[in-house]
Amino acid sequence: MPAWCVTLSAVALTLGATLSARADDFINRANAQYAQIAQDRRSDTVMLPVLAGMARPPESVARADDAMLLPAGAQGWAEALAWAQAPEQRAALEVLAQCTGERDWRRAFAFGQPYGINGVPVSLIQAKLFTDLGDPPTLAGAKLHYMKALDTLWCLVNVEATRLTAEGKASEAVDLLINWVYFGRQMADRQMFTEAAWGLNMMIAGYERLRDVIYTDSRTGAKLNAGRLREQISRLSESGTFLDLSRMRFPTGNRIAAEQLIARFYGRGDQVDQRAFAVSMARLRSSERPLRLFSESGHWRMVAGTQGSGAEASQIVSGIFDDWNRRWNIASRFDPSLLVLTSYSRFDGDRFAAVSAAVPDMTQLLDLRELAGLEAVGSRASMGLMGHFYITRNYAPQISAIRPAWVPEIESDPFNPTNRNRGGKPPLEYFVPIRDTEAIDGAGNPHELQVFVNGANFRVALKEDVFVLYSWGSDHAKNNARRVQNVSARVEGADYLIWPPRLSLYRQYRLDLGELK
Repeated sequence: MPAWCVTLSAVALTLGATLSARADDFINRANAQYAQIAQDRRSDTVMLPVLAGMARPPESVARADDAMLLPAGAQGWAEALAWAQAPEQRAALEVLAQCTGERDWRRAFAFGQPYGINGVPVSLIQAKLFTDLGDPPTLAGAKLHYMKALDTLWCLVNVEATRLTAEGKASEAVDLLINWVYFGRQMADRQMFTEAAWGLNMMIAGYERLRDVIYTDSRTGAKLNAGRLREQISRLSESGTFLDLSRMRFPTGNRIAAEQLIARFYGRGDQVDQRAFAVSMARLRSSERPLRLFSESGHWRMVAGTQGSGAEASQIVSGIFDDWNRRWNIASRFDPSLLVLTSYSRFDGDRFAAVSAAVPDMTQLLDLRELAGLEAVGSRASMGLMGHFYITRNYAPQISAIRPAWVPEIESDPFNPTNRNRGGKPPLEYFVPIRDTEAIDGAGNPHELQVFVNGANFRVALKEDVFVLYSWGSDHAKNNARRVQNVSARVEGADYLIWPPRLSLYRQYRLDLGELK
């Protein structure tokens, strides 16, 4: 081993020994919430041992995007189906259902695996289904190994949903995807940014996929059990239930991670400890490329003298998270104070490396929570509209017609600012092409959508055999669903499409191009 490696390793070992006890205090704080979960309500202890036995998915469905789009019978489907039907994968689906059936948040399961190896079974550590904090344990360098298995489970859920729908069991597929939305909600309560963002993204994806299943079924035989739709809509209700996103708190794990680094770099003084700073930063920045450890260490020794004081670093962390928490608790997205630049966007990441190493831009959690809320509102409304259609064989004359038979209330469009200051609750926009669109499309003309998704841009002509449900979208303006782009970042002239599902339209586009065969 080269001499510099021996020297650096010796420094790291000495530093690690002196910091271990102090590191435990911060890790215990990060894990405190999980220690309060009853053992028989922990989904991780039930789920992860089963996921450890799952086989790798075939290439055709190894990525979530591919698993969501691949139709039954297409090239690669036979391999995907065989994988999903194997006993190990069936067991994973069964445990998912077991951990997501409770609607009462006080009794629901929670994903409670702690960060680090303490309290984690050796078998899960050997299977790399844990969070590796390194040595000395460092929250900012957390490697969330277990999440790869959760990504594989999402691929499996998609294959199973496609199988069930193709076999005329769309209602079972909807139940499965509701299970997934519930699991995403569990993960949204995790304390590290990566986990919480993943959970919200999985809720969003689950909502869209369940609408995709209902839409696909309606175009290929309509085997959905309309009588079960009411219960499924009820299971997706949010007020006072497990899915209620108003109970979600802004994650604190990255704040604790930053405070741990500040304590390590500055000790009880106000100037950075160059040795501790260089070793820790080198390890954090080279964790994926260990051969760069020495060069990284040299770089961080050189910039140690440019670091701000420990007191300033602590104030910055407090300011950043206080700002995010204030924004998190603002009731309306139309509050003008949200237009002010975030504290995170204004701090100097070069002078306060401890903060930049531990805290990513978590502002996007606010956007993801809003999109998850919009997807929930849109899914309940579109399911109610389809229920109305199955019973009456006609599309509702207006969206209000689904209340109270299918939904207890007509919920507001979160992106529509109309009359908000006077308690207004403007609903999502709804129309049936040709029947309702003479004023915008001309008499007898189909309604043309321009769809932007996954880098693609294509047009779809819709006739009276489908309804359109959409939100005003990120520009907070009604654009008659001529152009749809489902994003939170402001896009002028674009609406947010709920129905027909964007995913369904994109799959058909790919089929028409011959990209899915």
